[in-house]
Amino acid sequence: MKTKKLLLFVSFAIFGFSNISAQDSSQTQDSSQTTNSGEGFNLGLHLGIPVGDYEDFANFTLGLDVSYLFNVSDGFDVGIATGYINLFSKDVSGFKVPDLSIIPIAASTRVALGQEWFLGIDLGWGIFISEDFRVGGFYYYPKTGLTLGTVDIFGYFQGTINSPFDYTSVGVGAYFNIN
Repeated sequence: MKTKKLLLFVSFAIFGFSNISAQDSSQTQDSSQTTNSGEGFNLGLHLGIPVGDYEDFANFTLGLDVSYLFNVSDGFDVGIATGYINLFSKDVSGFKVPDLSIIPIAASTRVALGQEWFLGIDLGWGIFISEDFRVGGFYYYPKTGLTLGTVDIFGYFQGTINSPFDYTSVGVGAYFNIN
């Protein structure tokens, strides 16, 4: 049920910002050129809720995103990404589960969908750096969002695959393009 509420919230947040952005872009941008690029240094934050295997052990996730993207062609960027993700644990049957921390190292790509919307994905390796859990796994971070000048608002699904626990979360975030 939490997942459905969060997805509904993400949808409303993204579509709510599109109306504001549509008004601004129609007044200031020439529709013949694509300005929806994440090129350069990007710094962001994201907040989400765990789903799947780790849902019973953590309350929420908070992450820092850092990437550098190169514009390859009009509306298509590629680059590298890293950051820090922390899953804030909860008590399970009176036992405090330790927080899970992950540092991703990934290739990143972004495709513009017109003037405002974009799709992106980071793929790579997630390194678990928690005291009791020092392994890694395949890392994925697809996102879709809206560009509002130098700020991108997005919804995401993020995960690291490593048995016995696959970490996944859904949430919202924002990137700030610093050029």
